[in-house]
Amino acid sequence: MALVKVRIFLDHGEADDRGRDAGALTTVFDGHLLLSDGRFVVGDVVGESRFTTSLLGKPGRRRVRVSVDDPQGRAHAVDIVISAELA
Repeated sequence: MALVKVRIFLDHGEADDRGRDAGALTTVFDGHLLLSDGRFVVGDVVGESRFTTSLLGKPGRRRVRVSVDDPQGRAHAVDIVISAELA
C-alpha cells in the first residue's frame, strides 16, 4: 500500500488544463458522470477509505476528467476536474 494524493478541482470554464502539472499527468477518463445527489465520492478499490465532497450544486450530469501520474501501474497522484452544472 502507498499514499495517493487526490486533488479535486471545480472547472468553471476558464482553464482547460486546470489541475495539471505541465503534462506530468495522463488523462484516463474524460466523460460524463451522473452525480445523483450533487456529491462526488473518491474511494479505494478495497473499500477501506473514502472521501466525499460537500455538495457541488444540484444533482445532475457533470463532465469529469481524471488524470493520473502512472496510468499503467499504481498511481500516486490523481487530479479530478469536475465541470460546472450541465443544462
